[in-house]
Amino acid sequence: MRSFIALDLKEENRNLILKYASGFRDILVGKFIPASQLHSTLFFFENFSGDLNELKAYFKIVAFTPFDLEITCFDYFSFKNNPTILFIKYKAQHLLDYYKQLKDFLDKSGINYDRKPFKEHITVCRIKKVDDLDLFRRQISIANETFFPVTITVPSISFYKSKLTPDGPVYEKLFSLGGA
Repeated sequence: MRSFIALDLKEENRNLILKYASGFRDILVGKFIPASQLHSTLFFFENFSGDLNELKAYFKIVAFTPFDLEITCFDYFSFKNNPTILFIKYKAQHLLDYYKQLKDFLDKSGINYDRKPFKEHITVCRIKKVDDLDLFRRQISIANETFFPVTITVPSISFYKSKLTPDGPVYEKLFSLGGA
């Protein structure tokens, strides 16, 4: 089962992030993430092979309290000097505790996950093309000076099933740490 563990965001914060990103709509070609799908992935499973009931039981015993993220700026990932992903960076010291607990559990349980280093970000747009890279970079600087830093609250961390469709991925929340 294709799945992931991610930070959930409150609806008003997802809408706020897309409002901040609206200034990029006219200067790039890409697929902006719908507000309902904005999240920050902690662990990705191409094919989850662990015991789902064991993971669910583990989620029930973790003492979770909502915590704040400080969104610091827009940035982008690139391939061969071409922007591929527009995202917002954040920092959250409290998150590292949950990340380590979850990682230790997954490792002890022998559950395979994508072991790329964790990068604190929320993907906003999958970029297909940027015609004017200088304009794109200027827009990032303007947005960063205008909007950030800003603090948002993470109400929960959830396990999602992800189904790929021709219209894009469809996410189904299976269970959570916390209340959302």
